Amino acid sequence: DIPEYFKEIQERTLRTAENVFSQPYTAYKGDRIAGLDPQEIAAENIYSQQIIPQAGQLAGIANQTYDRATAQAYANPYENQVISGALGDLQEAYGQSQTAMDAQAIGSGAFGGSRQGIQNVLGQERYLDSVADTSARLRQAGFESGASRFAQDRATQMGGLGQQLGAATTQIGALQSGAQGLQAF
Repeated sequence: DIPEYFKEIQERTLRTAENVFSQPYTAYKGDRIAGLDPQEIAAENIYSQQIIPQAGQLAGIANQTYDRATAQAYANPYENQVISGALGDLQEAYGQSQTAMDAQAIGSGAFGGSRQGIQNVLGQERYLDSVADTSARLRQAGFESGASRFAQDRATQMGGLGQQLGAATTQIGALQSGAQGLQAF
């Protein structure tokens, strides 16, 4: 049993439904998705024009390696002159040492003997060891100095891009907050 006051509402609803059902279907021709407001468009532009390219640059910087070509780019251009100067100093010192040993051998009457020959060989060996050691240490110092400059450049580049990304992200956040405030109205 349906109450009397409800029967009238029920009958009216059924009549309205029959009228609507008897009409042909009319497809909706309007926009199905609401358009973006200006703040959403601005946020999208910041994302596509700033954040994505900068993130790509960050990835490129992060993937850089200190290889042979990079080492050449960061090498001290005066390294070879420094090494040549140091080796020239060693050669001069060796020549002076040889002159002193020759003078000593002449003074003791042993010039040209086997003892002098052994001393010359040992002197040459010490000289060659000094040359190799000095050259290796100077080249290693140059390599480490270049690697340090490379790391500093890389950190500076990443820091600058990180700050730019942070600023762009802050802009997007502000635009989103403004867009949400507009939607509330």
